[in-house]
Amino acid sequence: MNHAKMNEEIKHHLINSIIKKEDNVVYADKMFVAFSVLKWILEQKVNESVKAKYFNHIDRFLADEIDLYWEDGTIRYKTKKKDNRGKK
Repeated sequence: MNHAKMNEEIKHHLINSIIKKEDNVVYADKMFVAFSVLKWILEQKVNESVKAKYFNHIDRFLADEIDLYWEDGTIRYKTKKKDNRGKK
């Protein structure tokens, strides 16, 4: 698969994961962070395993397992802590 097609499939997956519609309201709480990280990843000249690591971070962010954020131009993340009952 060529890179352009793969990039489009990744973007499509993210859009479907991020945007939630309820009646006439569109919710996209995590869109800015997810797309800014995705854009940064796709612009980097790094190997596929490094890209896969960041894609995994985006998936975990969208699943609400981690906080993903920018700090001084660097992508950072924090694992969300669970309470004793397994809830975040």
